[in-house]
Amino acid sequence: MFLFKNTLKLTQKNLKLLAKMSTETLKTHKIDVDGQTINYLKVGNGPKTVLCFPGALGTIWSDFKPQLENLDRDKFTIVAWDPPGYGYSRPPNRNFGINFYRDDAICAEKFMNKLGINKYSLLGWSDGGISSMILSAKYPEKVEKLVCWGSNAYIVAEEVKQCETDNRSKRKRHAERRQDFTVFAEKRGELNKMRISPQLTLAAYQYLSTSK
Repeated sequence: MFLFKNTLKLTQKNLKLLAKMSTETLKTHKIDVDGQTINYLKVGNGPKTVLCFPGALGTIWSDFKPQLENLDRDKFTIVAWDPPGYGYSRPPNRNFGINFYRDDAICAEKFMNKLGINKYSLLGWSDGGISSMILSAKYPEKVEKLVCWGSNAYIVAEEVKQCETDNRSKRKRHAERRQDFTVFAEKRGELNKMRISPQLTLAAYQYLSTSK
């Protein structure tokens, strides 16, 4: 029984190692989308296709390595890409224009069309999640399911107001901290007035707390 358990553990370990090695040896491909070179990886032969959408400055491997290694390739066809200007989808370098979320969404839809994939689900992380939401809203006929994390959909008026209030409070606190302050202490029967800077606060407190 002991030998069987150890053999089983070694077998499981070897299978995991082989799976890892097979993942690491996967080769990415490049495709042209409206003059932009897109680097991508496609694994699995499952009936359900999933597009992995990285976050800001993210790449295929930095953001979706666990999914590429662990999703069932008999159930899913997994497509992961470097969005324009990220990873190996360069040159050109990334351009953070005012509509870059929308631009990435449009590019992703064209990219999937180029691969001949017309129906798919989206895994969107951070900025990739925002672009995934835009893609889903713009091309609802293309998207089966949407999974996003670390993303925000929109900001309502109450949130803007709260943010402005918080910023005003922070500025006020910082201004107060920058001001010199006065510490009064009675020491050796005599009232001493000391004007100190914020950097000396701790030292002053320790000094005034002594019993000499």
